[in-house]
Amino acid sequence: MKRFLTLLLTALLALTAVFAFAACGDEGENNNNEPDNPGTSEVTGMTKWSEDLPILTFPAAAEKVDWIDTTDMNNELKLMLSSLKAVVNSTQPRIYTVEADTDSVNWLESLGYAAEDLTEHTSAVSLAVKYKDEIKGAVIWDVEVPDTVNLASTYAGIEGDVLVCSPMVYAVLAENGMELEIVRDFREDNFTGKEDVYQYLYDNLWDQCTHKILTNLSYETPGYVRDYAIAAKSAVIWLSSGTTGDDTALIRKFLGDMEDGESALMGWFPEGDEGTFVSLASEYGVMVWASDIAENLPFYASATEVTPAPLAEVPTAVENKVYVALIVSDGDNLQYHQHRMRTLWDSYNNGAYADKFPLTWTFSPAAYAIQPQIMNYYTKNAGDNNCFMTGPSGVAYVYPRDWTDRNAVNKFYELTNKYCKLTGITVVNNWMGQGSYSSLTSEEIAAFGEYYTDLLAVYDQQGTGSNEGDGSVNSNGLLVDNLTWNYTQTGESWDSYRYYIDEALDDLTSTQTPQFVTIQENPWKGTGMLDDLYRLYDEWKDNEDVVFVRMDELAMLQRLANGMSATR
Repeated sequence: MKRFLTLLLTALLALTAVFAFAACGDEGENNNNEPDNPGTSEVTGMTKWSEDLPILTFPAAAEKVDWIDTTDMNNELKLMLSSLKAVVNSTQPRIYTVEADTDSVNWLESLGYAAEDLTEHTSAVSLAVKYKDEIKGAVIWDVEVPDTVNLASTYAGIEGDVLVCSPMVYAVLAENGMELEIVRDFREDNFTGKEDVYQYLYDNLWDQCTHKILTNLSYETPGYVRDYAIAAKSAVIWLSSGTTGDDTALIRKFLGDMEDGESALMGWFPEGDEGTFVSLASEYGVMVWASDIAENLPFYASATEVTPAPLAEVPTAVENKVYVALIVSDGDNLQYHQHRMRTLWDSYNNGAYADKFPLTWTFSPAAYAIQPQIMNYYTKNAGDNNCFMTGPSGVAYVYPRDWTDRNAVNKFYELTNKYCKLTGITVVNNWMGQGSYSSLTSEEIAAFGEYYTDLLAVYDQQGTGSNEGDGSVNSNGLLVDNLTWNYTQTGESWDSYRYYIDEALDDLTSTQTPQFVTIQENPWKGTGMLDDLYRLYDEWKDNEDVVFVRMDELAMLQRLANGMSATR
């Protein structure tokens, strides 16, 4: 039945696409016989790998951009469009898509594009036809074996300049004047299922792919990060990260061929077991960037200067007060920067809570290379009340304790220090291991101090002591402490946050020494999360013993309380 429905849908798609094309012509382009927008086909540069991160960067985007909303588009067209973007945007980013169903943001206006710079399209077919001179062929996937979507995507990246097409989409393109040579047809291989597909990929294509990036992405995700994977010549797979089974045995083969501390796993994981996935990658020294629904990475990775985030005013003294920093996770997540964070950011900065209380946002410093356009928007518009610290555990999502090569871990720390400095981030949120709330070892603390030479502080998810205790340590001029409250702890609620401020006030009375409270919120609660944080702030804003501060300011004050200089 599923196969019948697939064939039926593709047949209907073909008729719909042909009708739309015939009815609208080049719908978003100039239908009055005027030439296309100048600059949209101009080639000005090529992709290149970052100097020291497994990140593919792109040349500066065109001044004129073609864009299309794919939210309600058929998956087969989305897939073709992803491969079109990979080809076209690799020479110069010119095609932009709006893809997400929720928390979707059209960033073009925010990035400085005016209406006259943008050409909207409603047909993926006519958009492909516009760029047909840049396409030399097609690779066909087998609708009977859907994992061949990933196989075809991998092959397209290796081949270059080809589109990934279902048989029906290929026919529609041909009917509209885009007759492409079929460079590979995976219907001819008679694959029996996913294991067969990915074993073939490993045996026959993997050695032709980059080993800097491996992309774990469902065949049911035709858009999003797929264009980036194709452009990077990444293998695209969809394998389990569990501890046993054929899937895990095969993904371990891929990971085992990648360089410790110099490679990354993109996309996400099938089972929903985040900890197992990140732990498995960390075992092989492979960084993780959650990116399965990251949109337009070739566009956002286009060259731009990033304005470093401004540091808070440097305090000269610390008083006997309770200092509270409120933190929003999940900054290790690339698509979060694009979608949910922007929704929360706008609600906070332009809504009822604007200028009410300081807020710290976790942010991956790798965005300096992988989506500098996005990062630059936030840092340039930060103002006085917005601050940034890293997500776990620095330049990428890793569990440092799970890395078997300690030299690779140290290299990761060096990269984190470098990119924090480039982006103006001064505080690291570290997550030592999966479900690992045991104390940091002296060796781990010493490594932080040796390699985080330009940072103010590291706050472990819960590593240097209990929530109630002060676990702060001076490691070679670096402050190391634990978060008071992180959102992975049991009992997440406004009352839980309130408890720790009350407790800090009691400790202030009994010890007459400064107290520091760090509360990390869950961003996936939606904008109601801001209501909880404001409620917390509102209860104590008139208490002279409680001061709400940015995370960098709290780190500087806590450094002073520990007899250290406020800055480095």
